[in-house]
Amino acid sequence: MSYLQLPDPLVFNAFRELLCCGLWNRSPKEVLFHKLNQTHWQLIMRLSIDQAVNGIVFSAVDLLPEELRPNKSLYLQWFAQVQQIKSYNRHLRKTWAELCDVLRLNELEPVLMKGLGASTWYPDPLLRRQGDLDVYIPYNYDKAIEVMMLKAQLAHYGDEHDVFSFHGVTVELHRNGVYGLNGKDVISIEDEYGYYTIPNNEHNAVLLLQHAAKHYFYVGLGLRHLCDWALFLAQNSEKTNFDYVITQAHQKGFARFTKVFTHLAVSFLEMPTQYVFFQNNSKLSKEADFLLRQIICIGDFSKGQWQTSKHIFSNKRSFFSSLVDIATYYYRGLIRLWGGYRWYPQMARTKMLESFSNSFNFIKYKFSHK
Repeated sequence: MSYLQLPDPLVFNAFRELLCCGLWNRSPKEVLFHKLNQTHWQLIMRLSIDQAVNGIVFSAVDLLPEELRPNKSLYLQWFAQVQQIKSYNRHLRKTWAELCDVLRLNELEPVLMKGLGASTWYPDPLLRRQGDLDVYIPYNYDKAIEVMMLKAQLAHYGDEHDVFSFHGVTVELHRNGVYGLNGKDVISIEDEYGYYTIPNNEHNAVLLLQHAAKHYFYVGLGLRHLCDWALFLAQNSEKTNFDYVITQAHQKGFARFTKVFTHLAVSFLEMPTQYVFFQNNSKLSKEADFLLRQIICIGDFSKGQWQTSKHIFSNKRSFFSSLVDIATYYYRGLIRLWGGYRWYPQMARTKMLESFSNSFNFIKYKFSHK
């Protein structure tokens, strides 16, 4: 599959149907699966892995008649992946509950951002693929660091967050003010391990959008982020003040991204238009199609065909190979930035400057070590 080219329609349409069925809890249209062979099914599974939605897609595969499913070997392989996702999610939930207890014993109230909180919007929360725990500390951040130094293993300090390992789970501690949050912009939710705190609907919306935009420009945006946004809107639209969300999007410069991203949730994920909080129009279709192609070809955290800067600027690669990859990196990066500049100009400029700086430093290093 070449850059920005979507997969075979037979594969892509079946994948899309399965994803939508998994999200909206409905049975797949069987007519889309009669012509699939095992090669098609392998591509569908690969695509679902690259987009970090293999658990959601498999839940819909299970609703198909047995004769329309992938062969037994592939089915069991996929089933095993889903069991691993569920097992990790159970461990993550338990670990988060224990971390909350540790911090609360020290008079700290952590706020969970993104992943684990977003899973509550899914038909089966255990099927959403998770990564690490992003934890916002509204007050007494230095005290939180002291507690974590005693109870967890320090991975590294960072400018935006400090990273620890707690019961084998990566925990990113974020300082006060991240994404414009403060300690009052929160609500409580509950699962089988107890209650915990997440951003309120307005700030969660801004967080989801800005985080998705950052993934687009930096490490690769996947359909998992789009699914989070679609399900957030479907379950929280009536309880969210979108005037605040739109104001923040305009002030921070990603208002256009918000519209394109939401339009894609409608056009690709079949989110009902009743949840759209702005004047939708057909002019967004072309931009939404461009964004979809970027998502499919790059994948979640660049798990598709995208060549990451971490790989390109590796010192283990030959100088010539690295220069070829840098040229490819910039060609694809310019396409992405050209398309996304109007969506989020500030982040596009920042990414461009960082890319040039990384390239310059890499070339300077290579020449200095000859």
